[in-house]
Amino acid sequence: MNLLAPQKGDYERRRPVLADGLRRLRPDVAAFQEARWGEGTDQAVELLEPGYQVAWHSGRSADGVGAVLASRWPLGTIRELDLHVTGRTADFPWCAALVAEIMAPPPLGPLLFVHHKPNWQYGYERECELQAVATARFVEDLVAGQDRNVVLAGEGQAHRPGRHRIQHDHREPCPPADVHDKDHERQGAKQPVADQEPDAFGDL
Repeated sequence: MNLLAPQKGDYERRRPVLADGLRRLRPDVAAFQEARWGEGTDQAVELLEPGYQVAWHSGRSADGVGAVLASRWPLGTIRELDLHVTGRTADFPWCAALVAEIMAPPPLGPLLFVHHKPNWQYGYERECELQAVATARFVEDLVAGQDRNVVLAGEGQAHRPGRHRIQHDHREPCPPADVHDKDHERQGAKQPVADQEPDAFGDL
């Protein structure tokens, strides 16, 4: 869910409507974009009812705006994939996929909850496709050999019909690639993604 940064759109009027709607829905898991964190503010905690655990993308803009996921169930291991896949993505600090292990009870869990945040700019179709593939491969590696549910949330920033789709099928896994560090677990910093430019994508 895109909350629209608090600096925009008369947030003081929107806040009670958002909070009321979320508390009526009572989601088990949720993913928010353009949420603010810092200087004593945690917008996710502010909008959700008590009892949720939250995990933020490590990167945020200068005004504290970024992305966050939340769960009613306890969080296990949290991993973050840096999606700065080309030099053009450097000016978007919270460009990443956050993958949290959600300790939901069986048979649903434990499961993986993926919050995918690609670039948002028009004209960045190539980057969005590289980011989608990187996230899909990252998740494929994490669930390899396991019978585990995956919940994918986030924003598909395609500006052409039919582009930027992440499709997960255990029968046809993504081919191996080294555009990410599959063993990296977040410890307060992100592992850079290699600036790869596969020929399959061409110049978009």
